[in-house]
Amino acid sequence: MKIFNKKRLPDNLRILGSHDFKNSFNPFSFKSRLNSPDKVSDFFIWSPNFKKIEFIAENINALLSGEEQEVVHQFIFYNKRGEFIKDYKYKTKQFFSKIILPTNISQNKYISFVHFANSKSSFKEVLKKVGVTKKLNISKQSRGYTIFSPHEFSLGSSVHGNLGGITSNNEKTLKQRSLFIYTPAYFFKNINSYELVFNNPTDKNLFIKVTSFSNKKLKEIIIKPMGTDFIQIKNFDGGINIESKLPICRPFIFKNTPPNNLGFDVFHG
Repeated sequence: MKIFNKKRLPDNLRILGSHDFKNSFNPFSFKSRLNSPDKVSDFFIWSPNFKKIEFIAENINALLSGEEQEVVHQFIFYNKRGEFIKDYKYKTKQFFSKIILPTNISQNKYISFVHFANSKSSFKEVLKKVGVTKKLNISKQSRGYTIFSPHEFSLGSSVHGNLGGITSNNEKTLKQRSLFIYTPAYFFKNINSYELVFNNPTDKNLFIKVTSFSNKKLKEIIIKPMGTDFIQIKNFDGGINIESKLPICRPFIFKNTPPNNLGFDVFHG
């Protein structure tokens, strides 16, 4: 006989018990799990080193309803120290949009931005119109892909954002945990140069240490909340470990960044 039946407990009490039990590896704060924000964004990268940067944006309201709905795609940019720089807005009714992002945003080699699709109808109203009437503790998540083109005639290379959990009010739903080692599934080659770009979606300074498989320390950095930094790897063959307090400290790996002409690519490790 089951003495404990979680289905009979109120939702908030179940969240409290689950959060306490899984606290060592749960990436989300208790506050955000208890009261999910209306919308959250992944964390994306921008750089002045490319001829063109585009963003593939979803119109979630249109996708859910099956018909075009006007939204305003909002991009909010932060410099490497995590300070607000500017925002950029793009109005459309399309289900998917390929949006050319502004140039001359920052002289920092890499910065971060978030994206939200704003509309007159709230996410809950859209769900209700398509028949979802049950009260759900969910958020509308902005994902999307960024396309980096190193020169005018390049098709570009695309990469999705890191888990950000950042709200439209700049609140952070992710929290830091105990030290955790992440190992990218990638073998670095000394004929190429790499820049491992990290951003910090939490409300505390983020310490990151990168070591080789032979335990040789390659570099350590500290990133402010909403900030961005990178670690360069050159003349190196092998794999690496990344130590931090993020649930998964997965870098954006920029291979042979312009003006290097050995063959550019960008991907997640």
